[in-house]
Amino acid sequence: MKFLRDVVKDAVKEHPFQRVSDLTPDEFTELMTDVLENALHSQEFNERLSGEIVTAYRQLK
Repeated sequence: MKFLRDVVKDAVKEHPFQRVSDLTPDEFTELMTDVLENALHSQEFNERLSGEIVTAYRQLK
């Protein structure tokens, strides 16, 4: 999923670190929050998420 890779890259650019283990728990939480917020603002993410929800709903019927 290229769009998700781009979202993660954008968030990581805002948080300079060498390894994830270098981050404090608060920094890691901030990074993950940024990734999710960026994804939620992506039209492609929302379209794919909607499609997955519809598919799951149909399978439950």
